[in-house]
Amino acid sequence: MVALHEPFCNNGLTKAEAKLVADALEARVLTTLADDERVLLDGARTSEPDDFVFHRTEQFKNYSTSRAVLERFIAYCRTCSGFEVL
Repeated sequence: MVALHEPFCNNGLTKAEAKLVADALEARVLTTLADDERVLLDGARTSEPDDFVFHRTEQFKNYSTSRAVLERFIAYCRTCSGFEVL
């Protein structure tokens, strides 16, 4: 199984590709995510607040993001010159 970030490691995204990421996140995730929801690693949405517990056996529960964070990342993708995940 390939981790979510692996396709972007060591080769990065160009400015045009970063804009495509912003467009896709806005169209496919942000438009369906309520202000009080988080999107989980598997794409599911939940309105349950993060419990800030480190889950050792169910590690997928450790990863989620809010609408506010996605909005900031989308804004970054629209203005950056590209980026690389290390």
